[in-house]
Amino acid sequence: HFINEYCPRTLLKENWEKTLASFKIDNRREIRRRSRNIHKNFAVEYEIVTDEKAAVEGIEAFMQLHQHKWTKDGHTGAFGDTRSAQFHRELAQAFARRGWLYLAFLRVNGERVATLYCFRFREDLAVYLTGSSKHADVYRFSPGRVLTAYCMEQAVAQGKKVYDFMRGIEPYKYELDA
Repeated sequence: HFINEYCPRTLLKENWEKTLASFKIDNRREIRRRSRNIHKNFAVEYEIVTDEKAAVEGIEAFMQLHQHKWTKDGHTGAFGDTRSAQFHRELAQAFARRGWLYLAFLRVNGERVATLYCFRFREDLAVYLTGSSKHADVYRFSPGRVLTAYCMEQAVAQGKKVYDFMRGIEPYKYELDA
């Protein structure tokens, strides 16, 4: 047996304050600081897409932000292949019908700047892919991390027990107690 890839997960407590209190003190401060600063400098809105009708436009917006993030860095992105993009269009609608889709967007001054493509199932909220616009004026406020913390808070409010980052060992996951 060997570990092929790590799949970090954060165990959620019965409320957000207890969940946050379980994080290292420096990480708690960073979460609060980032949220406070982005709200101080911009008009911030959170948008959650879960229903089938909104999923059609939501998955397109997600794929656009995801592709923007990756192609800007010189990569293909998960939706560079039209078959993959079509699969996820269909998947988003099917998962929305079952109540499993959770597409999250962070809007800054009305524009979507960060996104998470998640799945809700039983007691878990699992993050599959992310995306961002990488606006220099917003990017320094870590909009993706702010959105992730918000989604964790919402997961707690919905009675979820696990925030599953799925695969990958990116440092931000461990800042959120994975």
